[in-house]
Amino acid sequence: MAGSWLLNTGHALLFGLLAFWILLALPRREGWPVLSRSSVALLLGLALSLGALDELHQGSVPGRAMSAADVLTDLTGAACVLWICAFAGRPGASEHGLRLRLLLCLAACAAAGGLATFSDSYFG
Repeated sequence: MAGSWLLNTGHALLFGLLAFWILLALPRREGWPVLSRSSVALLLGLALSLGALDELHQGSVPGRAMSAADVLTDLTGAACVLWICAFAGRPGASEHGLRLRLLLCLAACAAAGGLATFSDSYFG
């Protein structure tokens, strides 16, 4: 079960990296990506769309199954990266605030991975 949890939590890492790479293409102010409401909505929509597309593909692979909880984990990872980057780019960002956000995001990603693991076990 721990191996499944780690694999499911890995969705958050992969989609967090995807969000980070897309952030690199955004316009910048003082070196940091400008995260407007529309760019955040676009990035989260893209993560949601790609996560759903990935699950649709996975559902067509023999021995694999689609999981809405995996899409939630994907979205959690992307949202966490956006939240942390938005904070880190603020003039008043502190090390304490960054550590708190990292800890909360790790917990959120682990919880989403756990939900995906246990929902697959009990409902899949």
